[in-house]
Amino acid sequence: MKANELMIGDWVLVNGNPMQIQAIDDIDGEIMAGDELYCLIEDRVHSEDKVEPIPLTVEILEKNVFEVQDQGGGRKDVWRGFGPDCEGDIEIEFNNGVPTHLKIDGAFKGEYYTSTNIKSVHKLQHALKLCGIDKEIVL
Repeated sequence: MKANELMIGDWVLVNGNPMQIQAIDDIDGEIMAGDELYCLIEDRVHSEDKVEPIPLTVEILEKNVFEVQDQGGGRKDVWRGFGPDCEGDIEIEFNNGVPTHLKIDGAFKGEYYTSTNIKSVHKLQHALKLCGIDKEIVL
């Protein structure tokens, strides 16, 4: 991962532990998470830090008030969220257990967003922020 792919508040795995990013130094390729600095540049002396995306899973969606809307015979599931307080339509499609498509529709400040690159929690966070949705993701 590169620092310019991340935003403050993103959830990532740092050395195997889920952490939320507190600060980003794009010039030096570092992030702060859990009050510690971690390097994202592999050729630096302390490059043993491993920062990876957290895979978006059905379990994470369930913790964040998404519900399965349609099950296509075990192959294709469409999840909708964020529950009854949600004014817009947020859909995440899974094929064979892998997230393949995200669609955020209209009611959120008139925004419409669609993506086929939604395999991680931080990518979902970015899409929600782009559409003006202030939702803290629970892991």
